[in-house]
Amino acid sequence: MESQTETCRHCGKPGTIPYYYLPLKHKIKKWCQDASFCRKMTAHWVDRKYWLGEAHVITKNELWEGTQFKEVSWFWDPSAEWLLPAICPICKQIVSSSIVQESLQNANDSKLTLVECPYCYNLFQHAPITTRGDPRNIAIIGHWDGWQPFSTSSKHSCGTIEVSIATMKKQDRAKVSEVYVCGFVPSYLLPNKRAISLDPFLEPHVTELEELFVNGVEVDYAATIAGIPPGRAVIRCLLLLWTGDYPAQAEIGKFIQGGIKPCRRCSLKGLKEMTQHTTTMEIPGTIVGILGQRRIWISFSKI
Repeated sequence: MESQTETCRHCGKPGTIPYYYLPLKHKIKKWCQDASFCRKMTAHWVDRKYWLGEAHVITKNELWEGTQFKEVSWFWDPSAEWLLPAICPICKQIVSSSIVQESLQNANDSKLTLVECPYCYNLFQHAPITTRGDPRNIAIIGHWDGWQPFSTSSKHSCGTIEVSIATMKKQDRAKVSEVYVCGFVPSYLLPNKRAISLDPFLEPHVTELEELFVNGVEVDYAATIAGIPPGRAVIRCLLLLWTGDYPAQAEIGKFIQGGIKPCRRCSLKGLKEMTQHTTTMEIPGTIVGILGQRRIWISFSKI
């Protein structure tokens, strides 16, 4: 709900849980007004040989040095032209660019086509828009975590939805000052064991990210990047990945807490060991990390 007087679209009752969303759009406008910050946000472009070229990286230190970053290189590549998705005017859901492209093949007019929404099956006229990659576009890392504001009580648990800028260097991105809060969630007021309890708080964030990708945001860009002079520009944004400890990822992804496989890519399986205070999933070998309150052992020889 976008206002205090608006009622729930499911039950028709007014809301009872307060939530104040801090828009990402306002943050982006302020980020782009500082020339030094603009250069920080485009550190990936300085190292573009790793994701836009054929340079091979043995030791990966940055997000853009991996192979998966190359899959979305079109988002920043000025030579790449791509079709934007559409937004259904009825249900406001995103209609993928592949569906728009398919409707273009059956249309007589290339400037206007009839698109069917796969969610509400509404037919609407749409003017397809193509755009090119821009080195100044921004990739976002989302993060969710719950915490206790008072160490002596668990009756007022809270949580925060936060973002950081993926196209910054790790040494800058990891600073506390570069983590931006989008909303505080009063977790103690949410119903227990309801997989959808976080959805109302994530909805404005996801909706804004969709709009920032499709329509972008007009900013006054302060720096010269890739030979593009300062001035008015439309900057687009995408969500590159989502982070959190194990319980937080379970809440966001709607899966059961208590998995027995520590790695998402291999078939190593943990063995449960009960102690007096904790439950530990163990794989004999070397300690490589901690997931929430679960310690993980994994043998390097098996990777």
